[in-house]
Amino acid sequence: MFEQIRRLREARLGHVEVAVGEGFLCRAFMQLIADFQRRHPGVSVNIRTATTPEAARLVVNDEAHMAVIFTMAGEPRLRTRVSMAQPLRAVCAPGHPAARKAGLTLAELAGHSLCLPSQGFRIRQILTAAENRQHLRLQPSLTTDSIYTLRSIAMRGEAITVLPHIAIIDDLRAGALVALPLFDVEEEEERIALVHRIGRQLEAVPARMLATLQSGFRGLFEVDVPAAVKAA
Repeated sequence: MFEQIRRLREARLGHVEVAVGEGFLCRAFMQLIADFQRRHPGVSVNIRTATTPEAARLVVNDEAHMAVIFTMAGEPRLRTRVSMAQPLRAVCAPGHPAARKAGLTLAELAGHSLCLPSQGFRIRQILTAAENRQHLRLQPSLTTDSIYTLRSIAMRGEAITVLPHIAIIDDLRAGALVALPLFDVEEEEERIALVHRIGRQLEAVPARMLATLQSGFRGLFEVDVPAAVKAA
């Protein structure tokens, strides 16, 4: 009897910890969280922004129930519930000279002033692998662990950055940024995934949050083609 009461109380008043890369916190993602809490008014949610390695660590150490991250090779303790392609884009202001191109090669990207994420980001690991294949080096004038800063600098036309499509989807729809394909960065390396720790049994609120994110995942992160991209 007491166990049943405890479970019912946890179902109504539970808590869930979600680790998410800052670049994935688009308007649609936050709306999904808000809708979840409206359906479960007693539930508290803590969203922890982190790089992919840090988010994976939080999940593995049971400090977060689940995470939305770039896929990681060589981490056997994570189970992927759903994943999908999330290509990186060269991102610039509509008035930037590069905005008129259909896309950029890595060598062309290297010829522009760049602001890039710090080395701990999966984005930089993907770029570094492409640089090694092509025997060239990108030399950013600024690096930061703030996606907001990268977007702001790109919007001002001061530099090109490289971000996943989802990180700038709201800016694309507003016409504030242009996203250009990177022709020679391996598409198959760029996947975003919903993960949790293998062997951890999620129940009650965390289980419902996991199911909510899984069912809405493709709608949140599927690459569409906004007007700003078509214009480029």
